[in-house]
Amino acid sequence: EFEKKSATTSADNTWLARVGVYPNPFWEYLQVRLSSYDEAMYELFQVDGTLVQHGRLTYGENTIETPLLPTGGYLLKVFNKEYALISTYRLIKR
Repeated sequence: EFEKKSATTSADNTWLARVGVYPNPFWEYLQVRLSSYDEAMYELFQVDGTLVQHGRLTYGENTIETPLLPTGGYLLKVFNKEYALISTYRLIKR
């Protein structure tokens, strides 16, 4: 288990350019691209705060399968390997 950290540093801001999330809106899957060799973690929440999915991300393209999720709004949080929050993405499932 990773320990969550809430502090972000200026070094973490460099991650923003290294993480790509698409498509938005999404249907059956989300693609998350990491342009760094570091490992990352993700958590996918419904807008009410319910955690619906989580996992690891690696360098390159990562597919998050979402066919069973209901339509609506979601938040995708991406964390670095020290589990500090890198970024939060607002997404829509159609």
